[in-house]
Amino acid sequence: VNVNGNRAFTIQATVNGGSAVLPKSNNFQAFVPPLEAVSEFTVIGDNFSAEFGNGTSVLNMITKSGANQFHGSVFEFVQNDILNARYFFGQQKSKLRYNQFGGTLGGPVRKDRLFFFVSYQNTLSPNSSSGVVTVPSAAARAGDLSAYNATAIDPSTGRAFAGNQIPLRRFDPVAQAVLSYWPNPNLNGTTNNFYSVYPNNPRTPYYDAKIDWNISPSHQLSGTFHMLDWNTQHTGQIPGPACYGSEYCGREGTRDQQWQVSDRVTFGPAAINEFHANYIREHYDATSPSYAGDYAAKLGLKNVPGYYFPGFSIGGALPTSLGAGQHYSGTQNNFVYSDVFTWTRGAHTLKMGGQFVASQQNPHGEWGPGSFDFAGLFNGLGFADFLLGLPDSYSLSASPQSLGARRKSAAGFLEDTWHVLPKLTINLGLRYQFEGGFTEAHNRLSNFSPTAINPATAAPGAIVYATPGDPYLQASHTRLFAPRIGAAYQLSQQTVARAAYGVFILPNGAQQGANTNVPGYAISQNLQTTDQKTPVFQLSAGPPPYVYPDASVHNGAIANGTNINWWPYNSLQPYVQQWQLSVQ
Repeated sequence: VNVNGNRAFTIQATVNGGSAVLPKSNNFQAFVPPLEAVSEFTVIGDNFSAEFGNGTSVLNMITKSGANQFHGSVFEFVQNDILNARYFFGQQKSKLRYNQFGGTLGGPVRKDRLFFFVSYQNTLSPNSSSGVVTVPSAAARAGDLSAYNATAIDPSTGRAFAGNQIPLRRFDPVAQAVLSYWPNPNLNGTTNNFYSVYPNNPRTPYYDAKIDWNISPSHQLSGTFHMLDWNTQHTGQIPGPACYGSEYCGREGTRDQQWQVSDRVTFGPAAINEFHANYIREHYDATSPSYAGDYAAKLGLKNVPGYYFPGFSIGGALPTSLGAGQHYSGTQNNFVYSDVFTWTRGAHTLKMGGQFVASQQNPHGEWGPGSFDFAGLFNGLGFADFLLGLPDSYSLSASPQSLGARRKSAAGFLEDTWHVLPKLTINLGLRYQFEGGFTEAHNRLSNFSPTAINPATAAPGAIVYATPGDPYLQASHTRLFAPRIGAAYQLSQQTVARAAYGVFILPNGAQQGANTNVPGYAISQNLQTTDQKTPVFQLSAGPPPYVYPDASVHNGAIANGTNINWWPYNSLQPYVQQWQLSVQ
């Protein structure tokens, strides 16, 4: 989602006055209430006041409240192929099932003092996708590669295999075991020979609740709750437990929650104060059907983690793959506290306040399955390299420990809406923003430094590690000032001219710029053939043993000879300048 051509997910979204933006992705869509629960919303496309912080535009949403009368609604939106006509060129109608249903209820708990409102919405849209993939034919599984337009070369002699047939006795035992996890073709041909229909059954339940308490005519307290518990069960393109490459082939889901309390106090006819305490949380996960199956051991693989089915990628005339599919999990949290005081005096309306945000991104420990590539470098056909157990590359990426990414920010603002003349209004505002550096809850953090001396080379360029005394490997931004100025002048009874200028700080999430595989705390193996003639190892022998990270490997030379993503210590805070002139 973007506004006015700005980058996606730079919108400052609020629900009932509380931030609804996730700390890592800066996404807010999971916190948008169902339509039946929304009382009002506003969109400020640009040049908004200093009251609002990170982002280039503002979306404010307010949910409904209860009243002294009970009110409710029940609804369902249905799409079904029974109600549809057949597509003119189609042989039959496509199956369609879509049901969105729910209801709302609001009313008094105590007349004139305490009110409630609740809503529920769910969307059921079971659907199916279809596609074709390439799997080895029965002949190819037996070593007969004569149907492919490539010659299989015996690497031990340098001559072609007779009849393009690899003898069974030459099969690598691991490759022999892997063959059984591909389904048999159900279409003719040597490629695109397996057709499948794979269903998907997503569910999207929303739960919303709101309590309003009129403590006194000048004091109101509100509490709100929102939850989206989206989940679906994917079916892979081939029967499990192995998946076809990196597809989604197991359960996937997110559970997003927002809890908020707001306290509003009116001090006479000219002053009001509003305080918000807001907490948002998302748990996300995707599972693989091969999890905890110890398939490395079942296949006879050595020195490969057994948590998931290993990855096999085969190129050339028989392009195919097997793998674990998508798998990950984690949580992200935002704790947001804000206070805004409004005071009207004469021609001036003053607003002042501040905000504190504590962001957390907690990716759970994740073991990669190990990935083997067979491009056909050694005998002219990738599948032949696979049968002979000759990988040209191997990679393993794993983060055994769950990490706790942390970032804090604070802001203060002052703004004045000044009615200079009956036809002229000027808005003046200034916002100060503090963006803290990125840290990790237990200092399990490292980064590349271009100036630190490498202990192995005695030259600049080394890995540095966070310590309790110096947990920041990214500098905090302490001098972020965002001025805002605007003016509106009524040229005539039906014409108004407006002009505005502002600086807007872009959001910086809890884990922006951090390594997902932290050197010294993660496992990383990358082996590649160097001469295009020698395999990285024999498949049945396995890769070299990986090293489990502990304190003994924490040195500046740990990443020597590898590529690394890093975030400069003094990286700049992104911002946008906006100005406009309009006549309406």
